[in-house]
Formats: sequence, structure tokens, C-alpha cells
Amino acid sequence: MTGLFVFVLLYLARACAPKTYTSGMGKIPPYAIPLCQQAPIRRRRIAAGAYACSVTDAGGYTGWLKEERMKKWLINPVALVLLVLASCQSGPSEAEQQQALEAEVMQLHDKAMADMGKIYRLRRNLATLQDSLTRQPADTAVLSRLHTRIGQLDEADEAMMDWMRHYKPPTNLPHPDAMQYLQEEHTKMKRVKSLMDSTISNAQETYATYGPQ
Repeated sequence: MTGLFVFVLLYLARACAPKTYTSGMGKIPPYAIPLCQQAPIRRRRIAAGAYACSVTDAGGYTGWLKEERMKKWLINPVALVLLVLASCQSGPSEAEQQQALEAEVMQLHDKAMADMGKIYRLRRNLATLQDSLTRQPADTAVLSRLHTRIGQLDEADEAMMDWMRHYKPPTNLPHPDAMQYLQEEHTKMKRVKSLMDSTISNAQETYATYGPQ
């Protein structure tokens, strides 16, 4: 459908291209072009977009006037605008749509993976702090909070690992099924990333409060 639309636009652009005239009669008489335009029966097609038109002057002399479309009809600004609009309206293909959505999913995954190092470091720091406070009199509420934060970091870590274990590129799925699958995985990955962000933020705050000053 898009190809037909573009073909029609190209045809219209060519049809609207300005005409040029050359004459075998020397200088083109002023009456010659109107006669050629107003009397199609005189015209004979000699090439694509070019016609020869017999014109008889007032003295009875008959000569040929060549009418043709400008060869650079594609530079017609109206045609260019229409072609741009046509290309915009065609939109991305199914494969391009799927690739774009999969790229968004993997972009979220890459951002989450970049935060895994923070989770490991925070978990290690909080565990070390917890062990240190356990060996001395310490507020049980503080120990309980450290235990909670470590558990939350474990959950965020496991959520990321679980997503990675189950995600499979939808290479062999029909396009509608692949798009639905990718949209669902995108939503899951957003949840994982949100969980990781909040967990990291809470753990950092807790370590800054109770860790070494």
C-alpha cells in the first residue's frame, strides 16, 4: 500500500514538472507554444515525457516544436515534501518495532546490571557492620535494621538473577506474540530496576547512619 502511494506521488510530481520547449524552426515563435498546448492532436510522443508538435506559421510553413518535462523533475519541492510525508507515514516495519522494544528491555537490563556492584558492596559493608556490633553491646533495633537491609539487598539481587534466568529473546515467536512478550518483560525489568534503586538507597542511608564515621 505504501509503495503504491509513493508511486502515485512520483507520478504526480512528474506530471506537475515544468515543461521546456525547443524548436526546429529556429527561434520559437510566440504563437507556437499555445498552439501546441491547445491542439493535442498535433502532438506525437517521441520519448518518455517528450512530444513533438507540428506547428504551421502564418506563412504556411510547418515546423516541429519539441515539448518535454524537465529532466530534473525530482527536485520539485512539492514532490520532495510529499515523499518525506509518505516515508514518515509508512512507519517502522514489524522487525524494526520488535528490535526497538527489545533494545529498550536490554537497556533497562544493562542499567540494572551496572548497579549489581553497589548491591554486593553494600551487602558486604552492612554484614561487616552487623558482625562488629554483634560482638559488643548494641541497640537491638539497629541490629534488626541492618538485618532487614541485608535481606532486602538479597531480594533485589535474586530478583535480577531470576529475570535473567527466565528471559529468552523471542526470536521464533510471531510478531504479535513477540511484542506482547517483550512488553511484559519490559514491565518486569522496570519493577526489578525500581526495587534495586529503592533497596540501594535505603541501604546507603542505613550504612551512612550506623557505619564508621
